Amino acid sequence: MKNNFYKILSEYYDEIFPFEEDTYNFLKSFTNKSDKVLDIGSATGSYVKRFNNDGIQAYGIENSLDFNKYYNLIISDMHHLPFRPESFDFIFSIGNTLAHAKSRSDFANIIDYVMKLLKPKGKFLFQILNYDRILDNNINRLPDIKTDNVTFERYYSYENPSKIEFIGVIKNGTQTFESKTTLIPITFEEVKWVAGKVKTNFAQFFGDFKGKKYFKPDSFMLIAVFNK
Repeated sequence: MKNNFYKILSEYYDEIFPFEEDTYNFLKSFTNKSDKVLDIGSATGSYVKRFNNDGIQAYGIENSLDFNKYYNLIISDMHHLPFRPESFDFIFSIGNTLAHAKSRSDFANIIDYVMKLLKPKGKFLFQILNYDRILDNNINRLPDIKTDNVTFERYYSYENPSKIEFIGVIKNGTQTFESKTTLIPITFEEVKWVAGKVKTNFAQFFGDFKGKKYFKPDSFMLIAVFNK
């Protein structure tokens, strides 16, 4: 049941990936009350809605209407960001969204364009998995996510050194839904190279949303903050 995978995912998304106060507080720490914020890959919009509830103007970009949960949502994707240059003070993209780039050069081009959307002294924060750890240890399965209603299984298949095939499996009782997606495993060195290519003012790196320092051997994720 591949065709229904993302529809089912949208129905259970907030259960599988619930709003995290630590994540929101970390994101908010890079903003001011008067800022304009954009979430690229906003899914059900839980962080966009929280920013707006806290008086910070925020919008979300998502490529599927299935995720529309009645918030400031624009249907588009990270390759087509319909905004004028210098429109935002803070842009973020979490949930491993940028690993869905078509290639490493596409990854760099997306970030270059996003940086143009920032106002002077703006910030772009993105979170991907720590692919150095995954590649170095040949990890082929991430921990299952189990809720009261569903189990989300996540597998990796290594097509070649430059790409990973991600297999997502959702089980909700008697039904199983599966989807396969090609991901680009961006490493820490590649992220640093992009930071130089797009001429960031300075870059910061973290290993989680509590602000812990990124450590290549065992951080689960890589969070980068590019300052314009």
